[in-house]
Amino acid sequence: MMNRGVTGIALFLAASLAAAAGEPSARDAPAPDDSPPLSWGLKGGVGFTADPTAFLMGLEGDYAFTREFRAGPLLQIAASDRKTIVAPTANLKFFVPIPDAPREVERFHPFLQLGLGLAYVERERRHRHDDDEVGFLMNAGFGFDYMVTDRFGVGSHMLFNVLPDETAGERFFFSWQVVTASVRF
Repeated sequence: MMNRGVTGIALFLAASLAAAAGEPSARDAPAPDDSPPLSWGLKGGVGFTADPTAFLMGLEGDYAFTREFRAGPLLQIAASDRKTIVAPTANLKFFVPIPDAPREVERFHPFLQLGLGLAYVERERRHRHDDDEVGFLMNAGFGFDYMVTDRFGVGSHMLFNVLPDETAGERFFFSWQVVTASVRF
C-alpha cells in the first residue's frame, strides 16, 4: 500500500518536471517586478513527521492574490506502522520580499505560512480496539520556493501542527516536507 503512494508521488513529480520543461513561451521570459505573478499553483512534496514519526506526503493548491500573498488548500498525509494522520487545511502563505536582491537571489522566495483545518488521527493499538478521532487543527510554519523557471520550482517547508483538543492521543505534530516540486500556471 505504501509503495503505491510513493509511486504516485514520484509520478506526480515526474509529470511536473515534464510540464515545466515544455516549450518556452512568452510567460517564461523574466517578468518585471510590477507584473502580476502566475495565478494558480500546484505543489507536491515528501518528507516526515516527528512526534509521531511517520512518512509524510503533501499536496497543495493555491491562488496568488498578490506577489506576496497566496492562499489555498493543503493536504498532509502521514503514515507509519501504528499511526495515520490525514490533515486537510486552508492555508495562507506570505512571501517575504528580499529588497535589492542580487540577480542570483531573485528566484529564491522565502515564506511564512498559517492554516486552519481538521486532522483525522488513527492509532493502532495491539490487543485493543484501534483509536481514531477527528479534531480541529491549527498550523504555522515557514519554508522557501526556488523557482527554476517562471513556472517550475523546488523547495522545502516545515509546519508546527497543533491540535487544541487531544485527538486520538495527539496534541501536536511537526511536519517537514523535505523536498517539494511546484508548478504555476
